[in-house]
Amino acid sequence: MPRFFFLSLIAALLAFGGCGTKRDDSRADESAATPREKKPGKAERKARKQAEDEARAKEAIAKLQSADEPALIAALGNQDRRVRRAAVQLLSDKNASSEAVVQAMLPLLADHWKPTRQATSKALVRIGQPAVAPLIATLASNSPFGDLSFPTGRKRGKAMTIRSAVKDTLGELGEIAVPALIEALSNGDAMVRRNAIGALGRMGPKAAAAVPALLATH
Repeated sequence: MPRFFFLSLIAALLAFGGCGTKRDDSRADESAATPREKKPGKAERKARKQAEDEARAKEAIAKLQSADEPALIAALGNQDRRVRRAAVQLLSDKNASSEAVVQAMLPLLADHWKPTRQATSKALVRIGQPAVAPLIATLASNSPFGDLSFPTGRKRGKAMTIRSAVKDTLGELGEIAVPALIEALSNGDAMVRRNAIGALGRMGPKAAAAVPALLATH
């Protein structure tokens, strides 16, 4: 009897140990079958960030649709280029032409994103006369933006400056800017005179009234 009990105890222990081994093996197999979660790569992180930025920009632009003029002016300084451009376009659509609007738009003529620069120039042309004097002032050497260069982009191998953008915008304004440009032809700053000539040249026949002043310019 004791011998039988002893043998039964050994058999039970062996059986229990075998089950434990099988359980451990199954866990090992399950662990091996489950692939480790891979960390996102650089390209994936970049794409995810771009998607998040785009979503935030869309949300901000949607809110601007019902924003008043001060809020739109504030949005001109938004870190997202898409929001800045949207703010410019919305102000233009609302025919906003206050001095605050013009002054806030001027720096965007040097925005690093071409669509924002283009939208700003078109908006200032649409504003018309109220934009002439501030644009002329920006051609002057003492302008706070006169020596600001575009962070990116080059034109004919030379860095573009905001003066070049102002010159082009004045040229698009046409006849209403001619008197101010004629006055700029006598400015003591050669850069101002040169850009005034460039703006008048861009107008073509519309700048006919400036011909005598142009001929007298040295």
